[in-house]
Amino acid sequence: MFQQLQNINQQMSGLLVGKMPDQLPWQVATDTRGATENLIFWCLSGEKFDAFDFIESLEKKLPALVVYQSSEIKNAKAKVLAQKWNIPFLGLSDTFQAFQLASKMKCQAMIEKGSKVIAITGANGKTTTKELLSALIEKVYQVPIWKTRANNNNHIGVPLTILESPIESKFLILEFGSNHPGEMQNLCNSTTLTHALTTNIGDAHLEFFETQEKVFLEETLVHKFIDQTKGFWMGHEEDIWLQKLAQAPVAVMIPRCKYSNSTLTYPWSGEEVRLVNNSLIGRHNLLNLAMAVCFISAHSPELKDKAITAASEIGLPSLNRSELKMLGETQLFMDAYNANPSSMRSSLDGFMDWLEQNKILLDKVLFILGDMYELGSVTEEK
Repeated sequence: MFQQLQNINQQMSGLLVGKMPDQLPWQVATDTRGATENLIFWCLSGEKFDAFDFIESLEKKLPALVVYQSSEIKNAKAKVLAQKWNIPFLGLSDTFQAFQLASKMKCQAMIEKGSKVIAITGANGKTTTKELLSALIEKVYQVPIWKTRANNNNHIGVPLTILESPIESKFLILEFGSNHPGEMQNLCNSTTLTHALTTNIGDAHLEFFETQEKVFLEETLVHKFIDQTKGFWMGHEEDIWLQKLAQAPVAVMIPRCKYSNSTLTYPWSGEEVRLVNNSLIGRHNLLNLAMAVCFISAHSPELKDKAITAASEIGLPSLNRSELKMLGETQLFMDAYNANPSSMRSSLDGFMDWLEQNKILLDKVLFILGDMYELGSVTEEK
């Protein structure tokens, strides 16, 4: 990270208090509560909080460097603490812009070391696909990976995920979320990608995107950022919007799939692939699993059979997505997140399929559906 920060310092005319060490860690923290010793502490400044205001709490877990938003008052405080703690402080004119630039530089450094950087976009199923792909890659390749934690898929969460990641990670799997036009461009600007997967196009955040066509343009923008010599973009052929990119030079399409009783079949390289997984509920979740298997099949054809076998053994962690729980003697099917009409339909279809497979009659079932926001003028219609 040393050279990257030197470049940022020069580009942004930063104020360096103390001497920059010749070696700097690759990992970054932005919250004093979760910080550990000997990393770079990056003070982001938001509407309500500035991490620099809490900097004294790092005294017992000193970082290797503190990056902060430069001002006359902060510069004075930085000089005092730099001398007291014997660590350098770097004051920049815009810590957030530098944060994004640093994350892009780190992606480039990881790719130069042979790592793959993968973005997952789409109206629905991003988190599920991210979890399934991560689990499958770990099982098949048996190498260190890093993935988006919690819901860190926005303009702060994506760079944070990158900068928190161990440099040894062979796969960096990023979830990209966008609920306003232009956010995907911002995310792409803060990364360098070798691959991208788009799960589907649906009625997501229509209050701001207005139409599915605009959702399509936003969610698939990542395909323009993939270097064909390094990787590919992947989408489902049966999605009418994603079909439009089938002829793109970087495109690898997942064929149309047939589904029945927790089994998905599709053609691949002249043979029929049969995916069976009894832990996942609904066709939509099997499609997400197929995307994970197809990614490995396209990336490493020699590992296709191993990926297909491993796919039958993985499930989803407890993320309240298509999850069966017991509440006393009552069984719950929990699918709770920021839903949209497309994801709700898929969830209901999957639940109905599960009821049918388990021979549960509808008069024994209670449906509880929550509100959906960000639908704008089509709220009543949807």
